[in-house]
Amino acid sequence: MTLGGVSHAEDTPKERASAVVEAAARDGFSGTVCIESGGATLVDRAFGWTDDRHSRRVDPDTLYHVASVTKLVTAIAVLKLAEQRKLALANPLGKWFPEAPADKAAITIEQLLLHQSGLGQNYAADGIASREAAVRAVLATALSFPPGTAQKYSNDGMNLVAAVIEKASGRSYRDFVHDEILAPAGLKRSLLWEEVNPRKTQNLAVPAARPAAGPAPGRNWGLMGGDGLWSNARELTRLMRAVVGGRILSPESVKALSAPRFDSQDGDFTNLGWFTRVEPRHPRLLWIRGTEQNGFNAALYWYPDADLILAITTNLGPFESGRVTVSRALANRLEQALLPAVP
Repeated sequence: MTLGGVSHAEDTPKERASAVVEAAARDGFSGTVCIESGGATLVDRAFGWTDDRHSRRVDPDTLYHVASVTKLVTAIAVLKLAEQRKLALANPLGKWFPEAPADKAAITIEQLLLHQSGLGQNYAADGIASREAAVRAVLATALSFPPGTAQKYSNDGMNLVAAVIEKASGRSYRDFVHDEILAPAGLKRSLLWEEVNPRKTQNLAVPAARPAAGPAPGRNWGLMGGDGLWSNARELTRLMRAVVGGRILSPESVKALSAPRFDSQDGDFTNLGWFTRVEPRHPRLLWIRGTEQNGFNAALYWYPDADLILAITTNLGPFESGRVTVSRALANRLEQALLPAVP
């Protein structure tokens, strides 16, 4: 699949955005796209099929596994608990897990969210239903570097953040996220992994790489905190608007969420749970993307200076060389149409 070019001679942002997504659909794009600017919806569309058998068409409510987009939700949950004075970003793991070994006891919640804990991408908690067993499994892994001295992407670290959220809130991660974030934001369709049951009618997309496979139901700590959210472009856009609009977090917490904290030396800075692109020729962009090897991928972009939110979900997987996914490639084309680079 390739996404063809499109003329940007259309007069309005809505017309330009619609032209890009319609061209993508003609080239085979399947998924959901939602774009909002200044509170007005430019695009809210669904294209294609939920599976390769073409048994059901995608609609705007179809749910996709958005994978690492979950990390942003987890960071929002941490800041919500900080507002409630139930935790602090500077809290060390030893405060919440007295059994933490000496080399990990001083790791802070902030370091976990910034991928600076030293924990690796071991998936140590995958398949574990018990929080205590999952925490033990992650804490038993070796550190790649002393905490705070470098950066390495780690879902294991996000599993620990989810465990802290449960201990600090006195609620399950699922209940806290639903009650404090998803429901206040007006998200009525989105689910967390343990709520997904492919045997029920939940309007789920099927991963392109494994069309007969579905998510294994049940509680899995390997998918807690850093993965596991199922959503669509409409709901992701709604979530972002609620967050930046002050309906979930205070202005101070939104500022903390949006602040670049660590230079990744690749054109991006790491924020709490997501990233900031800082390039002179391009508009400032805060972003999070999710990618699964089975084909699911998603992009959630916020351009604060343009007051533009863009979300894409699909199950098609990569179609270009390297690691460029369908959602990222389409997001790039939409940016070019709506916010062209400065020469």
